[in-house]
Amino acid sequence: MVRAKRQNWSGSPPASDTEARARLIAAALTCAERKGLRKTTLADIAAEAGVTRPTVYAHFQDRHAVFHAAFLDATARLAVGARDAMLAQTTAGERAVEAVAYFTLELPRDPCLKLTLTDEGLGEFTSQALLDEELGLREAGHILTSMYDLAPQLRPHAAEVTEVIVRFALSLVTVPGPTSRTPEQLRAFLRRRLLPAIGLAAD
Repeated sequence: MVRAKRQNWSGSPPASDTEARARLIAAALTCAERKGLRKTTLADIAAEAGVTRPTVYAHFQDRHAVFHAAFLDATARLAVGARDAMLAQTTAGERAVEAVAYFTLELPRDPCLKLTLTDEGLGEFTSQALLDEELGLREAGHILTSMYDLAPQLRPHAAEVTEVIVRFALSLVTVPGPTSRTPEQLRAFLRRRLLPAIGLAAD
């Protein structure tokens, strides 16, 4: 018998531990949206999910573990979305542009990842695993594989190229520009400024 089925869950128990974890993560993000990250307690998460605190402990060590799991799930979704958006493009330059554009446009829309843009979020997601620069660049390199497939001349310089692309994306998300840009204006800006920086010509 699945452990989660023995819990209350407001009368609608999840069918599996995976679903239970997903519902606890969703409850945590709802609370964080309403109260802020720092003010969201494990008791708040339990109440939002319709369970007791021991039920939350059955799936997560503490509130930080809940948000950590939420962050990892969200970044995985963002990575898949970015890969798919890149594969819809037929040139290396457009794949580079789309990688940064997707990250810049979609991260602030994600209910978990947008929290990382706040002071509270920066404090919540400061574990060594999440901020490991080498790990982050390696994961970014995996996302950019399809770009390198179309521009093999960049492979000898992949570490630097990946770093430039990541820094472009992070700066666009975290530092507001002098003017707001539409998605197409953003892509045009990236064609003018990002592509020369990584050694590609605008298509």
